[in-house]
Amino acid sequence: MTKDIKSYYQTLGVSVDASMEEVKHAYRDLAKVWHPDRFTHDPALQKKAEAKLTDINIAYDAINAYFKENAAKKESKLKPDNAGSEKFTNATYKTEKPFSTTEKETKTAQTDNTERFNKQKTIKEKPQRPASRPVPDEGVPYSTVPRPWMRFWARYFDLIVIGVIMFFTMRIFSPELTKKVNPLVLIGVTLPLWFIFEAVVMSTFGTTPGKSILRIRVRRLDGTIPNFNVFFKRGMFIWFMGEAVGIPGLFFLSNFMSYLILLKSKKTTWDERLDLVVSHGRVNDNRVGFFVFLFVLMIILFTLYIAGFNLEFKKNLTQKTPAVIPSEQRTETVVEPSPLPLTPSRSGEEMLTADDWFERGRRLFLDKKYQESIDAVSKAIELNPEYTEAYINRGSSYKKLGKNQQAIDDYNKAIELNPQLPVAYFYRGFYYYDIGKIPQSVDDLDKAIALNPRYAMAYLFRGLAYKQIHSISQAIEDFDTAIELDPQDPKAFYSRAVAHSATGNDLQAMNDFKTAARLGSQEARDFLKKQGVQW
Repeated sequence: MTKDIKSYYQTLGVSVDASMEEVKHAYRDLAKVWHPDRFTHDPALQKKAEAKLTDINIAYDAINAYFKENAAKKESKLKPDNAGSEKFTNATYKTEKPFSTTEKETKTAQTDNTERFNKQKTIKEKPQRPASRPVPDEGVPYSTVPRPWMRFWARYFDLIVIGVIMFFTMRIFSPELTKKVNPLVLIGVTLPLWFIFEAVVMSTFGTTPGKSILRIRVRRLDGTIPNFNVFFKRGMFIWFMGEAVGIPGLFFLSNFMSYLILLKSKKTTWDERLDLVVSHGRVNDNRVGFFVFLFVLMIILFTLYIAGFNLEFKKNLTQKTPAVIPSEQRTETVVEPSPLPLTPSRSGEEMLTADDWFERGRRLFLDKKYQESIDAVSKAIELNPEYTEAYINRGSSYKKLGKNQQAIDDYNKAIELNPQLPVAYFYRGFYYYDIGKIPQSVDDLDKAIALNPRYAMAYLFRGLAYKQIHSISQAIEDFDTAIELDPQDPKAFYSRAVAHSATGNDLQAMNDFKTAARLGSQEARDFLKKQGVQW
């Protein structure tokens, strides 16, 4: 094979061992792209297109003649292939005149090439791929005709693959994180990771899973693969201009606008700015079916991971002690669980220890059997008169039954036994808050926070106490701290939303109401439902 014939293959963008059908396909695509009738608005571009189309026609005629020559020499009885009958001219595009300035050049080149090939001896050497070609998929003819939907599905296939990889990695290396982080947050993290993933994979391998299957490639104008920085910039452009940072509403609008621009200009805004060319190879039915199969499989895996994480997250939330935030009028209280582990039951009551009776009383309290809880915890106190947590638990049961004096006596006893116990001050402060003694409540909550500066619930209820005496700014500061310490507490977000609403900061209030609703606050959901707002 001569050097000249190799250059003709390069002109059409196909490999030297491409079949005549592949040559035809590449020729048709290039002829459509470079036909001068498409550039009537710009005489300079039209002139350039005429020259380009001339080169394309010469290359096609030369390769066609080369195929005929080889076919004739291999099997003299067979007639020459008529593959050259599909040559593109202006008539294909319904123009009245052929290119008078280039027709002569084309015919001359055709004649020269035919004569040269007729004089050559039979070529027996095995075709070699040109070493200068920089792309790995050179054997597949590619076209720059835009295919927006191919690009769309390839992008979202890659996005789901990233999500599956991230969730699988978290499941293996950090299973505890899945119990503490809301799945919605994980999905939000997946989106910006997409363009980083694409930049790494594209700059390393020249393609991504989705683009490889659908035969989409992104190259520089000279055909080389861009580096990481270029792909990273491209991903940033897509994330902000094409995806609108995932903002609902704007997301669909930005995708639609990008679609229209691609159809009109044949290039997206980001590819135009970065001087990149996106081209497409032929995709047969088998490849499309394989892509659909993998896409559905990835969606199923992604959905299963999200469902599993959501189940674990909700289960983890339910394991925390519920404490119902009051509406603006009053608060229901539930005693905090004892730090002691559950103790197995024993066969006879006479063999139960103080811890056994305390655990029984705690269970009865959670079942709202307050008198029975008092009886059980009283037996724990009989066995251990210095059982501080038992006095706190019994005080909460007395409070539920409206026996306020017995309740305050038990809280006082707990503080007397252990004046360094933050939870004792918290529950007495909680009690004072519930009966409307706000100054005493704030004083006890101050002590609880001083003993444990990371006591999120103490900040929360001190904020509620401040709100009762109209110290809204101080209340918001405490709510901020409570959220910082426990960002998964819907009660803190709901309480801060009410405080912001009281100050007229409706935007921040609405954001907090939505967050509280997403985290499970029924009060927030009811409020948003009345307002007709989706959370």
